[in-house]
Amino acid sequence: MKATKLTKYHINKAQQKSPWDFGNKILYDLCDNYPNHKSIDQIVAKIWLIGRSYAAAIERRKKAKEYNDTFYTEVVGPTIMKSEIDQWLETLSKFRFPTLDNIENILSVHGSLMKLIKEMTGMEKRSLTSKYLHFHKPNLFSFMIPGQ
Repeated sequence: MKATKLTKYHINKAQQKSPWDFGNKILYDLCDNYPNHKSIDQIVAKIWLIGRSYAAAIERRKKAKEYNDTFYTEVVGPTIMKSEIDQWLETLSKFRFPTLDNIENILSVHGSLMKLIKEMTGMEKRSLTSKYLHFHKPNLFSFMIPGQ
């Protein structure tokens, strides 16, 4: 793939407001206001809204045994609540952005959450994992969002 030359036009376009900004701000605010994973309703809200917003819903899985609502409330919420996700995220709090010195820590958290989600779903949900972590630690986990 040929690299595109970065121009002032590209920079200006990237800095413009997008129709997606408002919806993304709601997801950022949700994770800022409820960063921990101590309440099933907060966990369900975050995983559900982020997953569905980005077509990476956790309930999309092979051989589903539970209905969607039951899966969220009886599997996803309790499993994430019992996990060490808050400790994983806390280990990243001292980092402002990814560097060669901290990339191993960042990738370790990503891998731990992917493993946890795979235990619940039987699938590697890399996209959901990346997006969920992005809304909790946007400076460390980046992805291309609509409108950019």
